[in-house]
Amino acid sequence: MSILPINLKWLEILNLSGRKTATLTILSIIFLILVKCEIIETPNDRLWSTILVISAVVFGLLCMSDFLPSKVKAYIQIRNEKKSARNFIPYMTIKDRKIIGYLLYHNEKMFQHSRNGGSAIPLISKGIIRAAFKEEQFCGAYGFPFEIPDHIWLVLKAHQKKFPYVPPPDGETETETKPWVTYQMKA
Repeated sequence: MSILPINLKWLEILNLSGRKTATLTILSIIFLILVKCEIIETPNDRLWSTILVISAVVFGLLCMSDFLPSKVKAYIQIRNEKKSARNFIPYMTIKDRKIIGYLLYHNEKMFQHSRNGGSAIPLISKGIIRAAFKEEQFCGAYGFPFEIPDHIWLVLKAHQKKFPYVPPPDGETETETKPWVTYQMKA
């Protein structure tokens, strides 16, 4: 005979996914409302109300434990990336500043280059610029897309004065070389 005479099969509810526990939370709340409004008659209103409140709280906490960690992790990652970008600004090279200055001046969050990133390699390695390529996308030799993530763009915009950019005189904008283009591509 088992030490625990109670069947513990009901503990498998702890392994349910977030959607299932969210559904059980909503159902518990609906039944609680139906019991309180006396649409569902129960022999002991207080007992059933207590059971339904406890089940709603338990299922709600299980649901939150499934969804919350990913949201918190994403928030912490974005906060760390913003802090890292802000801390890297004083250490950027003149070339890095020219690239960011050009993009901020022209209000361009994306640019195209070869897969190696050209002169933007330090910015790519620090996470300020990242590849924006989708798996099903086709790119030519110099058409690989790069982007500045939205949260980092906001940090760079806040420090825009640290990224000077002098536009070329009128009429020469079409012949201007992009600052991330390496010498080999200028030919």
